[in-house]
Amino acid sequence: MRFWHLRACRCADSGLFCSTQASTGNFGFYNMIQCVFQRLCLIFGILLPFGLSACDSPTSANRTTSKSEVRQTETIGVKTITLKQDQIPDLIERFSGLIKPVRSSDLSFIQAGKVAEVFIDVGSAVKQGEILAQLDDEPFLKKKFNLQSQLTAAQADLNSLNQPKTGQSSEQMVAKINQLRSELDRLETEVKNSLPSSENRDNLNERLKSSEEQIQTLNQKSRQQKITGLTAQIKDLRGQLQEVDATIAACNVTAPFTGVIIDKMIDPGSVVSPGRTVLKIAKIDAYRVWVRLPAEVAETLTLGQELPIEQDQQTIFGQVTAIHPTVDALTQTRTVVLQPRDSKAANSFTAGERVDVLFPTAQQQSGFWLPVSALMKEIAGLWSVYLVETIEEKPTIVRRYVEVIDVGNDRALVLGNLREGMSVVVEGLHRIVPGQIVRHAEQKKTRLKDNKKPEQVPSL
Repeated sequence: MRFWHLRACRCADSGLFCSTQASTGNFGFYNMIQCVFQRLCLIFGILLPFGLSACDSPTSANRTTSKSEVRQTETIGVKTITLKQDQIPDLIERFSGLIKPVRSSDLSFIQAGKVAEVFIDVGSAVKQGEILAQLDDEPFLKKKFNLQSQLTAAQADLNSLNQPKTGQSSEQMVAKINQLRSELDRLETEVKNSLPSSENRDNLNERLKSSEEQIQTLNQKSRQQKITGLTAQIKDLRGQLQEVDATIAACNVTAPFTGVIIDKMIDPGSVVSPGRTVLKIAKIDAYRVWVRLPAEVAETLTLGQELPIEQDQQTIFGQVTAIHPTVDALTQTRTVVLQPRDSKAANSFTAGERVDVLFPTAQQQSGFWLPVSALMKEIAGLWSVYLVETIEEKPTIVRRYVEVIDVGNDRALVLGNLREGMSVVVEGLHRIVPGQIVRHAEQKKTRLKDNKKPEQVPSL
């Protein structure tokens, strides 16, 4: 009985749900039988899955093989087109041009001064000769007034010489002077003998002096000299007046032609220096297009030749009116001036806007037109297309690099290692990679129905 008790305890220690209660007799034997039964159940539970797996292994292998074969047969369908070679049309090169008015001018004052008035603003329409701005001219006006006063006095003196006020002749004046001198001599003799009154002496002297001045005025030679002097003085005064008038006029900035003010850099109170730009004016009824072209392109142009000008999807033609004779050392370009042929269309232009000048270039190569969707963007600005070629009797994706010549209307003209008749993938480029086996989209795709194997896969 102790032996059975020991076996029961060992079963309990093994953790197989045996009772650990120490007992003897029938209770110990019962515990031992229970422990053995639990061990048999455990062993049977472990071996049963392995037996079932071994029995079912052929069927599982068949299913795995079928799925692998189905995946191999489900290739991606791609849509392709057949390449057809076309002659490359004339290449249209675009050059950026600048719209400029036919006439524009930077206005400035001729002399320095303080700005008194500005009569216009940016955008103001002005007429030729209209005063636009004015300097403070008060000092020059005062100087002009003084010169005019001097001129008036000189002219009056000259008029008095040309038309003497006295009505006496020259002989009468000489006789009168001789009489006065005789009286003066007599008075001097009387002075020696007696003392004449001071009043009489002064009166005689004044009469004598006045008579001498009158005879001197009547003297032809002396009169002519005075007339000459006054004439020179009047001429000088008139010259000074002209200078003052020019100075006053220089205090104004006037419009050199009818146009529009496009810029203003001064306000009343500003102090300006001669030659400093204060206003900008432009003639807005006519424009020219200035464009810089490569020297080799400009050399092919002639005066009068017409080139397309494009702005905002509107195209007009411009006539070459000038070709700059020198080449810019920095950009190696020459300036070409175009005059729009359609003046009404040119009215939509605005000075300072950019336009495209189109220049056609003849091409002698052949290329291929492809949908834009057939192009794949590569690194470093390169482009590529995907071809479908037969490799080992299987349609396989092959990549070819191309050069894009022109793009328009969802099509691209390309050059590259391409031949007529090749198949180019035009859709779904993101789903394929070079070396991938594909099928043409027109082929029917194999599908599984009701979890059955495909017909082309033989059943095992």
